[in-house]
Amino acid sequence: MSDATPDVAEPESTRISRRGWLFLGALGLSIAGTAWGFLDATSIAVIDGGTDEGSVYAGLFVSLGLVFTAITVPLVPRACRLLGETGAFSLSRWGMVVSTIAVGLVILAGFADERVLLVYAPFYGAFVGLALVLNPLFASRMMGKAGMARAYARLSVVGGLAWAIGALVGGWITDHTSSGWGLLAMGIAAIPLALLTMTSAEPGETAVDAGDEAEKATEAKPKSGPRASLAALRANPTLLKITIFAAAIAFFASPLVSLIVPIADELYHRTFITSASIMMAGLSVGEMLTPVIVGGLKKRFNDLHGAAVASLACGLLLIVFTLDALFFQGNVELAFWVVLSLAFGGARYASRALALGAASTSRPGESEVSTMSIYFLAVMVTAPIGVAWWSLVIEYVNVVTALLVGAAGTIAISLWLLRQPQVSRPPRVIQ
Repeated sequence: MSDATPDVAEPESTRISRRGWLFLGALGLSIAGTAWGFLDATSIAVIDGGTDEGSVYAGLFVSLGLVFTAITVPLVPRACRLLGETGAFSLSRWGMVVSTIAVGLVILAGFADERVLLVYAPFYGAFVGLALVLNPLFASRMMGKAGMARAYARLSVVGGLAWAIGALVGGWITDHTSSGWGLLAMGIAAIPLALLTMTSAEPGETAVDAGDEAEKATEAKPKSGPRASLAALRANPTLLKITIFAAAIAFFASPLVSLIVPIADELYHRTFITSASIMMAGLSVGEMLTPVIVGGLKKRFNDLHGAAVASLACGLLLIVFTLDALFFQGNVELAFWVVLSLAFGGARYASRALALGAASTSRPGESEVSTMSIYFLAVMVTAPIGVAWWSLVIEYVNVVTALLVGAAGTIAISLWLLRQPQVSRPPRVIQ
């Protein structure tokens, strides 16, 4: 269709500096640790909940973390004004290091139950909220500035490989040791990235100084928070459409990734930790296909419609997941699940990369931090609700029903976005 023309070619300054490679290496190590820590935490919740409430306990932990992520996201622009972008990013990294090492030590001391995780979840969610907005921004700065969509796609290669390694190695260790080591490793693995962020300030970047408050009091400050986000969405049809779409995907499709441990527990109860680590690795290896998929879609579609095409593939794959669960069992079912996970992971993260690209270019002349905050706020409002309903359906009905409902919603919102014309970007207002 005429409105699905590719975006104008982006500048291809693709050379990655030495600092960029250090950033990728440190980020990869942190992601590998996070995969192990997340597997460890959700398996603790499943075991603590037992056969009757395991999925609900895991869903409660994930949902609570997502709620605090949603609370934090709209406050990121304010944190950047107070601390500087580098200071806010550094806070997210060091906060994750300290809180995760602390909870790992508590669990290793013998307090491995849901109550400890529920105390930890708000800290985890808040620091993830800061990093969620700032990670793509810093990645784009350090990897050649070839555009948000391509930078995020390249980041997905590192993230996918690191998560797969962390999931496989961490799953094996968790299955053979006591709980808590994964969370401790997650905190330790995040230290190099936390150290690197302390030296990554852009030239001229400073936090708001107390001595400058009087001078800046008379200047117009960019507004932040839920009200400002809603006003920006009403004023920008393109950003509104992409955030509605992203929020719906977070509700219908993304819980498959967040709840992979309780899903594995329902399908392969005796070996659920090992099975979950293999399933997580499949999704992560699929994520490494993101640059190829993004590149192919951008040749035919703009970012908006490319995101819709990729998510439509996710919806169709959820249907195939249900067929696998219905007609196969044991190792054969797990093998097919891993193969399907490769395709789902690639399509899911390609859709996210393209959606981020569409969002980041929808408000010319506005702060990227502010735009990313608006986008992720919409996503994080629906994400905990999506995880909650998936976990309840998995526990009290079955996995197949959750997959089918998720597929129906994903396909519907993807077709809706495909039918939307590309709204022209609003002109930059010069005052």
